[in-house]
Amino acid sequence: MGFLSKIVDGNKKEIKRLGKLADKVLALEEDTAILTDEEIREKTKSFQKELAEIEDVKKQNDYLDKILPEAYALVREGSKRVFNMIPYKVQVMGGIAIHGGLIGGFITGIIVCKMKNLNPFQIGDIVAPSIILAQGIGRWGNFMNHEAHGGIVSKSFLEQLHLPQFIIDNMYIDGHYYHPTFLYESVWDVLGFIILVTVRKHLKLGETFFLYLIWYSIGRFFVEGLRTDSLMLTSHIRVAQLVSIILIIVSIMLIIYRRVKFHPSTFKNSGPLQWPGKKA
Repeated sequence: MGFLSKIVDGNKKEIKRLGKLADKVLALEEDTAILTDEEIREKTKSFQKELAEIEDVKKQNDYLDKILPEAYALVREGSKRVFNMIPYKVQVMGGIAIHGGLIGGFITGIIVCKMKNLNPFQIGDIVAPSIILAQGIGRWGNFMNHEAHGGIVSKSFLEQLHLPQFIIDNMYIDGHYYHPTFLYESVWDVLGFIILVTVRKHLKLGETFFLYLIWYSIGRFFVEGLRTDSLMLTSHIRVAQLVSIILIIVSIMLIIYRRVKFHPSTFKNSGPLQWPGKKA
């Protein structure tokens, strides 16, 4: 249980760090409440402009860390004005940590499987379709917030995609139309959901989850190339693209390795399984 203790201790430290950041966000509540809608928009544009002027990747990351509390305070105030909903501290913490949310979820899932004597590959196959569907639905939040979009396009380009008028209208931001990258990824994820639930019964145990990682990563790699707000690793490679490539390669290798080494049964022929190598 030593490695589990290390993971739990690490999670406690991360939660403590996120809690301190969330406290900084909440401390700015009164300051952001007195801002006008126009002042909030101007502050957001100022953040985007200053970030775009920074070429060094490390300095970009440092700048993002610097503005994080104020930026989230503005988002929190916007949520209150538009939706009449105020995110609680724990929701702010979740928003700050969303880039690592899936990884944290996977680690937590493994810990629970270990504690409950469940097979992690079987559980992964069960939840994978739900995860990618949730990701597809979640992308519509980007649409509503005018964020995570692609570069500038013409209105005629969007009309040629035969999009509903409300999507075309909402992609008109600050005088320009933009690539609806949220929609590309959302459609890709929904297709992934359909594929996963269709082929799951024919795949070997654990392969539905690995197929989810492969499918999602392929879509994310190409969509990320269209976005204008990506976190850059180098001047040409985005962090999300590198992670996608790694996940694709690792998933394919694990599928091959498990088939050769363990000869797993198919998902449909597997009853409730225990943690590998553990007796009830």
